[in-house]
Amino acid sequence: MDLDATVLAATMSVWGEEGLGKPSVTYSPASGSPFTLPQAVFEKAYTRVEFADGTPVSTTRPALGVRLSLFPSGVSPAQGDQVTVRGEVYNVFDVRPDGEGHALLILMAAS
Repeated sequence: MDLDATVLAATMSVWGEEGLGKPSVTYSPASGSPFTLPQAVFEKAYTRVEFADGTPVSTTRPALGVRLSLFPSGVSPAQGDQVTVRGEVYNVFDVRPDGEGHALLILMAAS
């Protein structure tokens, strides 16, 4: 089953920025031309919990869920890239692909 086409596309058409009536996301690779991501899910305060030595550590950062199939050929999200979401510019801090065509981009506000 093609999860990207059957699940991710449908989910992002509802919960993504355009599905919510928001402007598209602009993705600016560190090297290369900016492009539009018509489907991406933005979370202003994504909470991540990790365990370090058995002790839970929680952080809150903005995050962007993306369909990797919407990136131009030869372009993959990478640390140091920038995205513009809802008029705000963010740096990509971390990229977490799920192996099924989706990646969660952990963001930091650009200064």
